[in-house]
Amino acid sequence: MPTMKDFFPRIGVIRDTSGSMGDKDIAKGIAETRGILKEMGGEIIDIEVDCAVHGVKKIKNIREVQLKGGGGTDMGVGIRHASTLRPKLDVCIVLTDGETPWPSEPAPFKVIVVLTRSGSEKSVPAWAKTILIND
Repeated sequence: MPTMKDFFPRIGVIRDTSGSMGDKDIAKGIAETRGILKEMGGEIIDIEVDCAVHGVKKIKNIREVQLKGGGGTDMGVGIRHASTLRPKLDVCIVLTDGETPWPSEPAPFKVIVVLTRSGSEKSVPAWAKTILIND
């Protein structure tokens, strides 16, 4: 018999924790993560990245976020790592200032790049949706 079943997408959030992210950028990233958690009403996979992956964990509350990093920047490292997670992600949201190299090939999931400042929109690959956070 058919049943009604909710679909809860598996969402990964890659948070840029590199040295180029200032206090305002970090605060915007945390605020966006809080909003994602609120809208999802469930859990997300939190991925802390500068030029390396510093932490991957399921979180249900913004208080579980641990900021690790502070070095160079390569969000491609985070996207490639996210593509290895099982079960696979449906969507990956990258919270960054945009000062990063990007993979040349599309990820195996939908990618939404949320920029914390303007000026780097054109560097985001065409296969990703770009959103600019307004001040």
